[in-house]
Amino acid sequence: MNRARCLLVTVASCFAANFAVADPEPALEDFLNAPFLSSVVGAPSANRFVWITQHQGRRNLWLAEGPDYRARALTHYDRDDGQEISNVSINDDGTVIAFVRGGAPTKEGTSPNPTSDPKGAKREVWIATLHQAAHRVGEGHSAALEPDGKSIVFARANQLYWSSVQSSAKPKELLKARGELGKLQWSPDGARIAFVSSRGEGRYSFVGVYDRNSKQITWMSPSVDRDVEPTWSPDGKRLAFIRLEVRSAEPSWGREPDLHFSIWITDPATGAGQAIWTSTDETGGFANSIHSPPCSGPPATACCSSGRRMGG
Repeated sequence: MNRARCLLVTVASCFAANFAVADPEPALEDFLNAPFLSSVVGAPSANRFVWITQHQGRRNLWLAEGPDYRARALTHYDRDDGQEISNVSINDDGTVIAFVRGGAPTKEGTSPNPTSDPKGAKREVWIATLHQAAHRVGEGHSAALEPDGKSIVFARANQLYWSSVQSSAKPKELLKARGELGKLQWSPDGARIAFVSSRGEGRYSFVGVYDRNSKQITWMSPSVDRDVEPTWSPDGKRLAFIRLEVRSAEPSWGREPDLHFSIWITDPATGAGQAIWTSTDETGGFANSIHSPPCSGPPATACCSSGRRMGG
């Protein structure tokens, strides 16, 4: 939590230097046109981080790296075309960055196209590096870079695709599974990929793990509830996720103070797991407003998105 706050402060400082206002008495328009920063992501083993900037409707990806942390743009979209940037992913040393451009399609399968571009609009996966311009990988979402940055996986409907970062070849189909696939997470050693399979129009979901060597899927303690936000332990031997209790046939994404949830730890090899913490019967908890995944720490320890440490 402290690292994230430091990143936000640093990003704001870097960006303020690039967009400083010379006039000591700025007009109202200067405030309304100020850049909006979001989705700060840091490299696990390097002093580099990236973020999304929206400035006068133009959305772009920016990067800063030590020791001076001077901000520079990685993408150069120069039109307010309404196409959002999301799902930013960075490899361990911060040399490869993946992102998704374009909004989620409607039930009819059409992507948002607010400018009525005759060419249409698609939700696509892109890759950028420190010294090369961003290039398109393929249509999809939930992009996740392998820790070493050599390959990328992403989802499209009920399929996962794999592609080499340096290759221009067409992405290869990795697997098919029931439901809408997303929330992809590589294991630290790159041997497995965790994902969420959402079914019944979001009424329930499973966490699955795909083993690249055996080419098999193992489901993590499946139930009739909604399992979300899979997160690997640092050693890759355990997988944590949040289980949201399903109380009705229809999904609800609004505020439900009595929505009960639990934090689970599982064995990715067998799928066996157990709840290490459950919300109280009186108040339920904050599971309706999850903004960050659970994170696994030392043995028998986990923390949830509220920042509260649990276990012992």
